[in-house]
Amino acid sequence: MLATRTTGSTIWRNIAGGTALLALSLPALAGDALVTSWNTSSILRYDETTGALVGTFVASGSGGLQTPHSARYGPDGNLYVSSFGSSAVLRYDGQTGAFIDAFVPSGRGGLSGATDALFGPDGNLYVPSFNTPGVKRYDGQTGAFIDDFITPGNGLVAAESGCFGPDGDFYLANSTGNNILRYDGQTGAFVSVFAASGLSDTHALIFGPNGNLYASAFGNQRVHEYDGQTGAFVRVFVGVGNNLVSAHSMAFHEGSFFVTSFGRDRVNEHDAATGAFLRTFVLPGAGGLDGPISITFMPDPPSLTPYGCGSNPTGSLPVLAGTPSIGTSFTLGVDNPAGTQSAGSIPLLYLALDSDPLFPCGTLLPRFGQGGPGASGELLLDLHTVILRQVGGPWPGPGNPVPFTLAIPPELTLVGVEFRAQGLLIDRNAALGVRFGLTEALSGVIGF
Repeated sequence: MLATRTTGSTIWRNIAGGTALLALSLPALAGDALVTSWNTSSILRYDETTGALVGTFVASGSGGLQTPHSARYGPDGNLYVSSFGSSAVLRYDGQTGAFIDAFVPSGRGGLSGATDALFGPDGNLYVPSFNTPGVKRYDGQTGAFIDDFITPGNGLVAAESGCFGPDGDFYLANSTGNNILRYDGQTGAFVSVFAASGLSDTHALIFGPNGNLYASAFGNQRVHEYDGQTGAFVRVFVGVGNNLVSAHSMAFHEGSFFVTSFGRDRVNEHDAATGAFLRTFVLPGAGGLDGPISITFMPDPPSLTPYGCGSNPTGSLPVLAGTPSIGTSFTLGVDNPAGTQSAGSIPLLYLALDSDPLFPCGTLLPRFGQGGPGASGELLLDLHTVILRQVGGPWPGPGNPVPFTLAIPPELTLVGVEFRAQGLLIDRNAALGVRFGLTEALSGVIGF
């Protein structure tokens, strides 16, 4: 069985004749870990499984990088790095680390001490300005200054990292204010002090797969969990110990929770559900790591891979066009290349979040194969996780697959989402032939 690496809720709706995927709180499927090294002004790359050093991803000072704070992927697949020391946001190739440009040049719009750089639901870039303090908004295509999205006041002392919540509001770590502030996600208007219990020098925020908000407490060496709707304190998720000194950035990945230990030059790995310590993921100072601030995982490229064990014929669910990339469309076709069903059969396409528990061969269903009357077919999806059933047609005949076009919005939360696809042809005229014909299946990953 393929492990489903997506959580949260997913919905589908028809748009302009296609099908668009929308997602809420879906963590990304990812590859190697990228860790910003504050004191060396570089970004290092580590193997996602072993934590071993792969190499330097962004060389020291590349493009004018000075004390990098955050590194996040943008909708173009490139890496946006907040250069605290130069009060800029620098853009690097998301696969090679090569410098592209100063997307937000030093000091643009009054930026002073860039601590984060994240894209919002509107496609624009939001940059906390530590020294102002507040949050600047920039055009997500050009980097042009738009406005001061969040302005000083309401107890804001020092703007650290921010994030948009599932409710669309903006949450800001108010570091030496020892709390988390909540703002209207569209206007930037102050809403409330969302959480404060037990925090000392709040540094980073992340919503987890369970919808709760996790905050690193740089000052008291731990990570707190808060109710994602009310802000009520839930628990100390990661406590003092295991050389976690000056806790900073966090990431959920492959069932684990990662947190950088700025004061011990390492990255720790914990159980994503319980917070229990698992291991030191990146060893102290590995590759010259000195003052790790942020950790992010490289996204895998988009893919569509057939699977099954041969009962359903090859070519019965071809990829007709495109790849599953955000902001684009791709087209699958439902066909019966064996020709055991009559023209005019009704095609259906199913999408699910996981494969059948008997992966890779699936469950054999008598009389659901395309091989002829009575042949078995492989059910290759987990029906409990089906998120889409779409009807097309009519089917013209062998070699003429019915197209199903799926449009993917330019939403960063969709990057890394895994899905499964399988088709079915229903021949209502089959008295003694094949009435139900299952196609092969595809395993897909949404990428840039």
